Amino acid sequence: MNQTEYKKMCQRSNVISRVLLEETIRVIRKCDTDIEKKLQAILNSAPIPTPLHHQGHRQDDHFEIDLSDEEKQAVTGFLFDVEASAVSDNGETTLQASRFSVLVDIWNAM
Repeated sequence: MNQTEYKKMCQRSNVISRVLLEETIRVIRKCDTDIEKKLQAILNSAPIPTPLHHQGHRQDDHFEIDLSDEEKQAVTGFLFDVEASAVSDNGETTLQASRFSVLVDIWNAM
C-alpha cells in the first residue's frame, strides 16, 4: 500500500484513529460492556497496515470498525447522552461536551 492509498483508507467513514477509539471505549465502558468488549477487541487487533517507510507513531494507528448498524447506532446514542450531560446547567457547551460532540459526529457518519 502506498501513502495515497493509506490516506484514502484512513478517511473511510468506518475507520477511526486509535485516540478516538480509546476515547470511545472509555465512555462506552460505563454504558454497554458488550459493545465495549467488541471495541476493545478491535483496538487489540492489528491496525490498518501502514505504507513502507511510514513515519507515524502508535497513536497515529487507524482501525476499521466492524460493528452492526444497530451497534453503531447504540454507540452514537450513548455518546450523544454523555455529550448532553456534559452541557452546563445554563445550557452552554463545555470543553468536555465539545469533545463528545466530535465523537458523536464521527460515529453518526459511520
